[in-house]
Amino acid sequence: MLNHYGGLYKSLIGDIGIMIYKDKIVNIELFAKDAKPLHSIETYKNLKENPISKQTIKALTLYLSSKIPLDMQHKSNISLQLFLNGSTFQQDVWNALLRIPYGETRSYKDIAKEIGKPNAMRAVGSACKKNPILFFISCHRVINSNGNMGGYRAGLDIKKHLLMLETGVKFTI
Repeated sequence: MLNHYGGLYKSLIGDIGIMIYKDKIVNIELFAKDAKPLHSIETYKNLKENPISKQTIKALTLYLSSKIPLDMQHKSNISLQLFLNGSTFQQDVWNALLRIPYGETRSYKDIAKEIGKPNAMRAVGSACKKNPILFFISCHRVINSNGNMGGYRAGLDIKKHLLMLETGVKFTI
């Protein structure tokens, strides 16, 4: 892909595909058991690294080893920019997800209310499923109103792992 950079990287939880365009993160995918990536693994194998992709994998490595939080809203430890490519509704949802603090969760209903569409819980779930930038856009922090896990495009075991990493609380599926 012309003007796209990134690559495929090994992590503690599986292979992670990172795609950068114009110095912004456009895609982060997880290739692991039960994950449903938006792009093929081959897409990432053919990309060349650049300084932004190296910074991104460094941040993910530190996050997955519990050394730094991924908190794009407060940018406490992260200076990377995201490129959100989706419908207006999807972008509203993804921006709301960016506001969920590290270590906290929100329900699909909470997100629907926050974006001014209080009855759009299922649509919020659909927007989460189409989130192109896993980990940084924190759809793993969204759970059902009753406290159940809900879904996660990277698989429920990964969602459970990330929530435990961030909160220290063991979640059940």
